[in-house]
Amino acid sequence: MKYLIYFISVIALSLIVYNLLEFDFKNFFSDENYISMVMILAGICCLIIMRIMIINEKIKKL
Repeated sequence: MKYLIYFISVIALSLIVYNLLEFDFKNFFSDENYISMVMILAGICCLIIMRIMIINEKIKKL
């Protein structure tokens, strides 16, 4: 389970990096940036959930 959590975290991190590269910082509020913003937030949420799962596994060991 631990390796699956880290694997999903790496995928979420790569999703964030990819969408940051596709993001147009010159035209911040354009409609094309909407998908990138949503995907960046989804990646951050996924990283937070995976961190909670890692903490949950550490608590189970106690």
